[in-house]
Amino acid sequence: MSQMEESPINPASTPPAEDGGADTQRRFRHQACYIAILSLGLLDDEGPLKELYCEHHDDVILQMKSGSFKAVQLKTRLVGGVPFKSGDAEVFSSLRRFAALEAKFPGRFESYLLASNVGFWHEKKNGSNLDYVLSELRADSGKFYGKLVKKIAEMKPVIDHAVVLTALHKVQLGGTPGLDDVEPKLREQLAQIGVDRDATAPRIHRRCQHRLIRVAQRNDAHARDLCES
Repeated sequence: MSQMEESPINPASTPPAEDGGADTQRRFRHQACYIAILSLGLLDDEGPLKELYCEHHDDVILQMKSGSFKAVQLKTRLVGGVPFKSGDAEVFSSLRRFAALEAKFPGRFESYLLASNVGFWHEKKNGSNLDYVLSELRADSGKFYGKLVKKIAEMKPVIDHAVVLTALHKVQLGGTPGLDDVEPKLREQLAQIGVDRDATAPRIHRRCQHRLIRVAQRNDAHARDLCES
């Protein structure tokens, strides 16, 4: 058996063609920093936010001082990714979760926010344009949204069509900072409340994680009462 020549390429210094683990970490970091930005509202004594819950019924649950709740779903794609369309599996999954919350806690949620770092496709006014579909639903036009409502309602376990319609009426679309922009945005927000703008990235990340730990501790104390009080 002939010996193969030793490769001149160094495995240690050659990056992999695909690095799914690194991409996943970027998305987790993005979500953590975005939630930290939302949680800064807890520091405003005159603001509407009372509590923030992470990964409890949804990506984020905001409890307002009014007694109502808001649910937040975060969807990310890599830089350069195409905007989300209404037929995408990620979008359907989020809408289905919103409808399930409405079915489980009727009347307790004032809104459902679906937020993305790449936005939502809106080049044409058709069934792929989620913002347009939702606007037609609110106008009760009968166009484009019937199949979506039916699909959400009839997925096992089934949800009443009227409940799905109620949930979709409350859905709002939003944007988040980009994967590489969210940490500077967090730094900017921290600066606005008196924290050093020039803090290093690790220091900002530690603050972000510490804030999430505090939120998680509140979850342990209050989770049983969420939406049931």
